[in-house]
Amino acid sequence: IDNDCDGDSDRDDYSDCSLLQAGLFTVCSLHAEEGLSWEASSETFDCELDGIETINIDLDRDGDFSDDVVYYELDEDGTMRIDSGPEGVFSQDENMLAFTDAALADQIDLSIAVREGTGMSIDTFEGPYLATKFSINTTTDVAHTYTIGAEKTGYGLGLFGIVQSSNPAAVGFISPFTYTVEDNGNITFVDSNEDGKITEDGSFFMATDTDTTNNLESIMIAMKASTGMSRASLQGEYIANLFGRNVVSGDYWTARILATFDGVGIVRYEFLANSSIGGGLTGYMAYVVYDEGVLLVLDSLSSPIEHGMVSSDGTMFSVVDTNPSDGHIYLMIGIKKHS
Repeated sequence: IDNDCDGDSDRDDYSDCSLLQAGLFTVCSLHAEEGLSWEASSETFDCELDGIETINIDLDRDGDFSDDVVYYELDEDGTMRIDSGPEGVFSQDENMLAFTDAALADQIDLSIAVREGTGMSIDTFEGPYLATKFSINTTTDVAHTYTIGAEKTGYGLGLFGIVQSSNPAAVGFISPFTYTVEDNGNITFVDSNEDGKITEDGSFFMATDTDTTNNLESIMIAMKASTGMSRASLQGEYIANLFGRNVVSGDYWTARILATFDGVGIVRYEFLANSSIGGGLTGYMAYVVYDEGVLLVLDSLSSPIEHGMVSSDGTMFSVVDTNPSDGHIYLMIGIKKHS
């Protein structure tokens, strides 16, 4: 049925929001307006047949979604704009969303949203996972990036192991953890005071430090290991959202990149927006995907500068730069554009 008389049936009409179904999402955000801070909120995405789409935000997660209302637009390829400010992209299964505000230096942030699920339990977290993490000690003002292996060892028990880090002394550190998973996918890592969301199939989770009394601010993105992965698992155009820090000046920055993977081992990148130097920068890098889905992005000297993970279906990746020698460290999440 063509409800809005635009010549397309609503099922095939992207302006009718058939790409992103309305629903409730949990959002973890990093902000750098006045030093680094995190925010965990709940948001409902509404979709109207007249093309006006709204996001109703419950900033303090008290069940009242009138805290803030913003408008967003969707494109056929899955990219979106929010009130002419932050831009991003949502996953092809409609369960993930990532966007950045990279337009103004005093309003930079990275947000990741995961759809609310049902019927989940402590067994949803299986693993093994590879997590990418950005963290700062607000007392010492020192920031670090990490890739961390995570796996279940028992009922509500697991191990974190640091594989790579911008802090070489941390590599190899192993710590046990306890965790809980609620029916709607809320996941809590009890010992490290991190809360977030896990998807219904257990393939992805995010978490952020929610302890306001400690000196840590962090965000963690994790994907489940799989088999049979290769360079061909990454093909096509991805929108990558970055949150980084200049380790020399101490300034934070965000960026949005179009990353085009050729499926053979070369990725072309184009900065669409950057809070510090603007957009337009382009270049090429090499990449490798190992059988388990581990992703390495290499510079011209074939030295890995980004470490991370590719989702089992190849539609998403996450990496961190763990080498501060170039003056920057960052976390990046990429989501494939819709065909």
